Amino acid sequence: MKNLLIINLFQFTFSSNKLIFLFILLLILTLTGCRTVNYSDTNLMELCREHIAHGWKSYVKINRKEFNSKGYFVAVVGKDGRCEHGIGPTQQNAFFECNKWKNHHNIIGTCELYARGEEVVWRKKGTNVSIKLSNNCEDLGKSEGGGRKVTLNFNNQTNSSIEAFWVDFEGKLKSYGTISSGEIREQGTFEKHPWLFENVDTKKCLGTYNPQFSHDKKQLNIME
Repeated sequence: MKNLLIINLFQFTFSSNKLIFLFILLLILTLTGCRTVNYSDTNLMELCREHIAHGWKSYVKINRKEFNSKGYFVAVVGKDGRCEHGIGPTQQNAFFECNKWKNHHNIIGTCELYARGEEVVWRKKGTNVSIKLSNNCEDLGKSEGGGRKVTLNFNNQTNSSIEAFWVDFEGKLKSYGTISSGEIREQGTFEKHPWLFENVDTKKCLGTYNPQFSHDKKQLNIME
């Protein structure tokens, strides 16, 4: 009877120590290896370090050999942490390539300029700030005078061509032509001059935009 009691006490002690060990191990794993990453607030270079480094080596060679050292490197980090990039002799070509691979791999994110030539410009002040459209497609109002001039880069990040419309001083839509998928077009406008964008094929309104002087020289992302 005495021996049986000793055995039971030993088993209880062993089980208790095992539970404590498992609890501590679980706590360590939770604190170190199971953190949730907010990808939207994470620096692209930190999150995509290996991808960027691998792509950068081949880009530099191509940039010097084929782009006369004046190429562009565009990258995207998805909401799930996956990354892609595109390169080209022009900014338009690089964005087109980035969007092509982004869509091919179903990456949800925005392609943004990472380097111009071999100068990294990612998130430098005033260089790569993206603006999103408003979902309001009604009550556009009309253009008014007195606004300051604003220059924007319309960036078509959809899979289709889009048409850009300026809302004139009478509230009527005036077409400023189509923008191909992946294309970036520089457009001069003014404050208090609304714009509307629609899918060329479906005629669906993708959103509207009211220029602000603080957005001068910035990129307006047009997405579905």
